[in-house]
Amino acid sequence: MADNKSTDIESLLQALESANRRIAELKDDLLRWHSAIEGARDGVWDWNVVTNEVFFSKRWKDILGYEEHEIAGTFSEWDSRIHPEDKERTYADLTPHLQGSSPFYENVHRVQCKDGSYKWILDRGQVVERDAQGNALRVVGTHTDVTQRTKLEEELRRSQAMLAQSQRLAKMGSWSWEVESGSIQWSEETFRIFGKSPHTFTPDYMSFMDLVHPDDKEALTQAIQLALEGGGKYEVEHRIPLPDGSVKHVRGLGKAEFDSQGKAVRLSGTVQDVTERKEAEQHLRDSEHMLRTMSEASHDALIMIDAQDVIHFWSPAAELMFGYTREEALGSKMHPMITLPDDAEKAAHGLQSFAHTGKGLVMGSTMEFPAIRKDGTQFLVERSVSAFEMGGKWYAVGSLRDITERKEAEAKLEYMATTDSLTGLANRRHFLEMAERELERAHRYGNPLSLLMIDADHFKSVNDTYGHDIGDLVLKALARESRLGLRRVDILSRMGGEEFAALLPEADETTAFDVAERLRKRIQSARVDTEQGIITFTVSIGAASLSRDRRTVEQLLKAADKALYAAKEAGRNQVMSAPK
Repeated sequence: MADNKSTDIESLLQALESANRRIAELKDDLLRWHSAIEGARDGVWDWNVVTNEVFFSKRWKDILGYEEHEIAGTFSEWDSRIHPEDKERTYADLTPHLQGSSPFYENVHRVQCKDGSYKWILDRGQVVERDAQGNALRVVGTHTDVTQRTKLEEELRRSQAMLAQSQRLAKMGSWSWEVESGSIQWSEETFRIFGKSPHTFTPDYMSFMDLVHPDDKEALTQAIQLALEGGGKYEVEHRIPLPDGSVKHVRGLGKAEFDSQGKAVRLSGTVQDVTERKEAEQHLRDSEHMLRTMSEASHDALIMIDAQDVIHFWSPAAELMFGYTREEALGSKMHPMITLPDDAEKAAHGLQSFAHTGKGLVMGSTMEFPAIRKDGTQFLVERSVSAFEMGGKWYAVGSLRDITERKEAEAKLEYMATTDSLTGLANRRHFLEMAERELERAHRYGNPLSLLMIDADHFKSVNDTYGHDIGDLVLKALARESRLGLRRVDILSRMGGEEFAALLPEADETTAFDVAERLRKRIQSARVDTEQGIITFTVSIGAASLSRDRRTVEQLLKAADKALYAAKEAGRNQVMSAPK
């Protein structure tokens, strides 16, 4: 009996030892798997198909810019972020794998990040568990950021497309004409240019001339004849009417060869399709006409200069904006004429580099700078500049806009957004922004900081007795006296209604109380003259300073507000400090 127990214990110990080895092996496998995933910088997801619960790894969330707690463990977190244009294609790859008709799932699609942008993600996964009927129960996969690779692939595709297009441009065919026999040989490209097939068309002089536009035949015939009669070479452009009614432009070059008696025996040369060049030239002429028309109608000044700063184009709007006529401007140096001396000097240095490269700090950018009119007045201009090369020289074209009115409007809007319209003080939002900056400075340098909450006593009775117009006069007087009673460094705000706040940089509890008491006395002595008589008023003030337990603006506000309430409860017209 004892032997049996001993045997059972030994078996149990062996099984336990085997299990421990297996656990260690699994831990090693898990560590290797985790290291491999981390090394690859991939995210991991584990999807319970039945419950739609999904485990997203920290790296999965990091790739999209999310913190650990910002993504829930649900399938919709992934589905809702797929780009609408990619969703159908994504599920077209995922569904067959779930149904068991493909060995794995793999798809590249765009997924929205926390900042609203999209990243290209290589999503790969495989069903790791199915039920007895073959339905997918669990899918595990990885999530790889391939944005950079996708961009490079797209750039490569564009480059390849541009290369292919370039190879189709400016195709040049060759030909040779044996004058004695009349035999003409065309290269394959020449057949293509003339729209003929080498299998169905045999070129000779007459059939070639039949392909030339009737209005160009005489000039081409004369050029060929002169070459054959001793001129040697010819160069002529002519048109080829096409069956669809369009016209192709070609440039023909030919050279005659003569025998010992000076008789032409062969004429050979090239033909180049220059239709696109002709169309581009016409487009350029149209564009120049359009630019001229637009510049005449535009309120923005258009100015073109060369690398020596010499003006070559001066639009009508430039005349109006700067006061110089076109005749005065053309041929003059632009920067000394319309910019401040320091800016003109900087521009001169920049133009030295621009002359060789066509590049500069201002190229392709929009900048603001102070400009000078002919009469010496200054105004603010927004300038955008681009460069182009013509005849081996670089030129810059600038579009300049007078933004004086816009800047004034922006300043007005900024004032309205940050200022209380009645008192001219900072409004609550602007005050809190400034308070945060002062708080950060106080923490950084270890300086004291205090905050006052100021409330007009019995203000409701003022409104009820004298009306809101008189109440507004009282609030304005309170604001005025508070400004005069505070230090220059202090920040005053109307927080709303009859409640005001003051931030006191570098003021400890004692200083804050002294400032508040001085302010209270000043306001108590103030007088408001009205048609209904002289009105006096008082304020209650709560003061709070930074301490170990008060380190945020919100905590200062709450403490000062609580002290203000205590001042009200104690009879008003007094200062109370928040306890440390």
